[in-house]
Amino acid sequence: MASNSMVRFNRDYVTVSEIAQQLFCEYKLHMSIIEGRIQTPAMELGIIIHDEVFRGGRRVNEEEFMKAVKNNELVVATLPLMINIDGISIIGIPDAIVFMRGVAKAVIELKTSNRWLDRLFDSEYVQAQLYAYLINKLGLGVNPPRYGGEGKARREYYGETT
Repeated sequence: MASNSMVRFNRDYVTVSEIAQQLFCEYKLHMSIIEGRIQTPAMELGIIIHDEVFRGGRRVNEEEFMKAVKNNELVVATLPLMINIDGISIIGIPDAIVFMRGVAKAVIELKTSNRWLDRLFDSEYVQAQLYAYLINKLGLGVNPPRYGGEGKARREYYGETT
């Protein structure tokens, strides 16, 4: 699966989106690794929509992030996640993680497709589940959050508190 593909490309990491993309079209993933990802108009629109939905956040250091999560009822944050499994790092950045009373409770993955709005594709389901897995492995889903667990979470907080 993903680890075999990455070894073939002399990489010691795989992204969550690459793992999920394998369910959609492994050949397309293969070509994007070899030739780079081609930016389509739909992808550009998706980037604009993501920026609009998640704008207004601010970047903070680890101490400020931990304080915000600890001292606020609700924090919505974006932070890169990484764990290592058998020498292969799995990395990804979910659109947002919802912290309630200091504990990660939900992953937000905004999908901007203009078709098939009534169904979730297998690749989208796997992507969200992998983010939840990384969050749990990192210890972000327990009270109090461990912020480390079996990998690394770079604590950059983008979002609002209420």
